[in-house]
Amino acid sequence: MGISNLVRVQLQEQAVLSSLGDLFTEAGVDALMPEGIDKFSRNDCDGFITAFGWIGNRQVGIIMNDFRVNGGSFGREVSQRTAKFLDIAREAEIPVVFLLNTLGVRFLEGRTVFKETFSIIPHLDRFAEKNLLVTISIGRTLGLGALLFGMGHYRIAVREKSQINLTGPEVINLFFGKGFDFKAIAAAENVFEQNSLIHELSDDLSAALRRTKEIISTLSYIIPKDRTCNRHSPEANGEHMDSTLLSDSETKLRSVLAKFDGGSLEVFNSLSPIVRTFFAVHERQLIGVLINPPGHIGNVINTRALQKYSASLDLFKAARVPVISFVDTAGAEPRNLERERDLLTEFIAATRKLIQYPYPKMGFALGRCFGGATVLSFPPIFGGHPTYAVEGSRIGVMHDDIIAQLLSGSARMLEQWKATQETQTADLADLIKHGLIEGSVSPEKISEVLSRFVFQVRTKSLLEEVPYLKRTRNNVTVDRKEA
Repeated sequence: MGISNLVRVQLQEQAVLSSLGDLFTEAGVDALMPEGIDKFSRNDCDGFITAFGWIGNRQVGIIMNDFRVNGGSFGREVSQRTAKFLDIAREAEIPVVFLLNTLGVRFLEGRTVFKETFSIIPHLDRFAEKNLLVTISIGRTLGLGALLFGMGHYRIAVREKSQINLTGPEVINLFFGKGFDFKAIAAAENVFEQNSLIHELSDDLSAALRRTKEIISTLSYIIPKDRTCNRHSPEANGEHMDSTLLSDSETKLRSVLAKFDGGSLEVFNSLSPIVRTFFAVHERQLIGVLINPPGHIGNVINTRALQKYSASLDLFKAARVPVISFVDTAGAEPRNLERERDLLTEFIAATRKLIQYPYPKMGFALGRCFGGATVLSFPPIFGGHPTYAVEGSRIGVMHDDIIAQLLSGSARMLEQWKATQETQTADLADLIKHGLIEGSVSPEKISEVLSRFVFQVRTKSLLEEVPYLKRTRNNVTVDRKEA
């Protein structure tokens, strides 16, 4: 698709673009300029830069607020250009990176500006339905900017720079006085601790862009060997996991990931350690992987873990990849803790997402698989491929010993339970007979099951519509204007 006002510009020739060298592998980008402008300048962009560049053989869109021009605010023209840019990217099926540093809506243009500025929301929503959107807060991300940031599949904020809120400190001071601590509610570090809006904190813009490049490169099945299985910080979000036990479960986790012959890259590293999230490659097929650290006593599913499950499924859906879940958990957090008050809501949300996940999915029981948490193994009744259990796994409504204690007060019910218990043999034959699992496999046979899964995915053509994952220089949709 030829676009008349795409202008070639070299990154290092423009100070405002120089930082993008950490994202793109080419020295130049093709900027979508306002109509009638055939040469790039930050002032002519009016606080908004919209451009296409390359990461290896993957074309990528970039939207960036230029805070030095009108506070990077959303006015009529820049909003119309941004909406047009998103539609072009959606049609071309390429990912977009949105760098936010904005005061929000440009109120100097009056209240009628809402028509154009708010139209970005549905345009961005339509784009994100089937295309990867990475949002990065690099400074003030206020008003409309905060809403757009929250629409990203992967959301990064820069430490000590990013402030995210629906309004700025000046407005708050007018209403509540100058003693109000804006940073307490808006600083990225505080937002990260308070809710699930931010997925990852970066030390600076350069680190955020390098991380984005790493993720987008992975969607081209290129996983650097030194990035296989990034180590997770066990203290993320205050969820401490004993380092000795974690070391043992980390070894077991790496053993599972080694079954994928093309390597793996961890994402959402900063979020709950109760579930770990990876892109992995097996037989040249990119796969989303969810795994509880095997054998870890702390694998109780809480609100933060469920939020991570939901965020991971959103990212995998945008990448259009099949998903495999390895489950080892005693179940959901049973205590009514203050921070777990939304546990049921999050469980429902995560369950709906896994049921509605549109691409192939399957699960493994990798140890404990009790209670409602068994839904995280993507059972066939939820549209998944047959579930497998790794030898030694225990599956049930809850642990046998707990059931026995609960029924200890009733001889009749305890006797009935013991009779049932005798049918629940360690080889899981009852589950296999009833079609709840396909079978039990040894750890050494996991890779064979993975290969069969990949074969089924390909032969059934369940991933036919993936031009986005195959876009190369030989199939370019967005053409730049020749200089």
